[in-house]
Amino acid sequence: MRRTPWLVFILLLFSIGCAEKEKSLPQEHAPPAVEIEEENHADYSNVIVQHIGTETIEFAPPVLDEEAQYPVHEVVVGDQTEITGGKTKLDKVSAGDRIRVWVRRDGDVETATKIQVEE
Repeated sequence: MRRTPWLVFILLLFSIGCAEKEKSLPQEHAPPAVEIEEENHADYSNVIVQHIGTETIEFAPPVLDEEAQYPVHEVVVGDQTEITGGKTKLDKVSAGDRIRVWVRRDGDVETATKIQVEE
């Protein structure tokens, strides 16, 4: 009868040791990390060009309510800005075009890295 408590104690230690081993799987058995493709997610989607300046482009969301006021966003456009989609040059983009915009932020200044003109 004196062996029973020791046997229970050893079985308890063994089961705790096995449980700890299951918790810490090697990296090769760990689930893969979820990666979000940031380049597919535009900073501004479904926006309408309002005005194109020499170094900036202004756009706003589509008007859904004539009485509502919508924010107009202005971003800097440079030589490094990639223009894709229905038009591939900034001088071909015009007010009323629907675009998606990817930006790089530097403080309060947003610089367009990519503008996709929707067809």
